[in-house]
Amino acid sequence: YDTEDSEAIPTIEGMTIERKDLDYKVVMEKAQQTGDDETQMYASTLQMVSPVECDLDSQHADEEIILPLFGLTAEEAVALDAEAVKSQYGFDDPTATIVLQYEGRTASMTFGSKADDESYYMMFNENKFIYRVKTESVTALTVYPNTLVSSLGILPYIDDVKTVTVEFEDKTYVYELTGEDDELKITLDGKNIDTDNFKQLYELILNPSLEAIYTGTVTSDPVVSV
Repeated sequence: YDTEDSEAIPTIEGMTIERKDLDYKVVMEKAQQTGDDETQMYASTLQMVSPVECDLDSQHADEEIILPLFGLTAEEAVALDAEAVKSQYGFDDPTATIVLQYEGRTASMTFGSKADDESYYMMFNENKFIYRVKTESVTALTVYPNTLVSSLGILPYIDDVKTVTVEFEDKTYVYELTGEDDELKITLDGKNIDTDNFKQLYELILNPSLEAIYTGTVTSDPVVSV
């Protein structure tokens, strides 16, 4: 396909990555966009739904992980009757399984043991062959979820704000906004507050940079919510 031709790029519906070095599945599904393009946008065509729900970075998820799988070329076919010899190549305990869903089709890739320092043995769908594939050709074999996550914490396009509520454990602040542009006024507990100061606070709220996902269990109450 031609990456410059948007109509030629396949529509990706989902992807699942299972690896021995991860104690969870990485599951990505097609992002559900609203009908109004101005109210919602996504960094990637997909969203991660496991191990956590979050938006993905399009360069890492789409361009570096998924789309290169189209046109994936094996170095060689090492066995033509997989059922008879697959245990010799590590398929009784696979290193990884990647399932890609696109345009009503499913592509399933199972990776056995390492063939050498640069490649793995692979079986594709239900055919009878065992291939040797370069590791660098399948980025999903080595990628970690943290590198897929969009650093943008808040993605919706926000045109009109009526209130901003910042709630701590022992105190809640409700900012009321009226007017626009030079006529914008901010009140807190019925008192006018400095507009420029509030704008700085608002920018901080909208631009948190996400650095990593947390897969553990959260047991405490939130320290702050907005």
